[in-house]
Amino acid sequence: MTLNISEQSARELRRFFGVTLLNLVLGVLAIAFGLQGIVTTLEQGGILGLAPLIRLLAGGAGVILGLLWIRSGTQVLKGIVALREEYRAVEKPISEVTLTGLIVRMVSLYRDHQGSVSIMILAGTLCGFSLFVLGLATGVEVFEIYNGGMTFTLNNLLIIPAMVLTLGVALASLLSSWYFSRFVRVWNQRLHEIEKSEHALKTTLGLMEE
Repeated sequence: MTLNISEQSARELRRFFGVTLLNLVLGVLAIAFGLQGIVTTLEQGGILGLAPLIRLLAGGAGVILGLLWIRSGTQVLKGIVALREEYRAVEKPISEVTLTGLIVRMVSLYRDHQGSVSIMILAGTLCGFSLFVLGLATGVEVFEIYNGGMTFTLNNLLIIPAMVLTLGVALASLLSSWYFSRFVRVWNQRLHEIEKSEHALKTTLGLMEE
């Protein structure tokens, strides 16, 4: 029983570490593609026209959100790495007392960084949408809106690889945020159950004192 719980805890810790590390990598890529969009737009003549303006704004949003994404992810990753090192240092098989302590530490880690995790999910989602817009705008040279409708001119074929890569990072960002949000829902439910148990225990102890 203790072995199964130990393996499950180790698996969830690895998953938490993996998804956090993936978010950091995507944050770095978001900054890189955002900066590339800004530099390319400025080299092509600045913000004259709607398409260049959209690329500039989307690239700037990608850089800012990417920085926020990395900042939040780094705070979470430090705690996970410390807990992983502590888990690896424990002699196997793990005793029930030691395992309980590690699980409490894991729950405490999530509780302490709950705000940072929420920021990571929000920043990753918004970053994904920004890069999606940037990717689409990268392939458009001229975009005009008028009373009768709108027209656009596609850029040359050399831009297509950059557009596809940007859209790929955007899709990966959205999928990562979606997966992380599922992970968070499970931990929020556990945290809620723990808080209910803590409240019930405090209430019981209060009645006993009376």
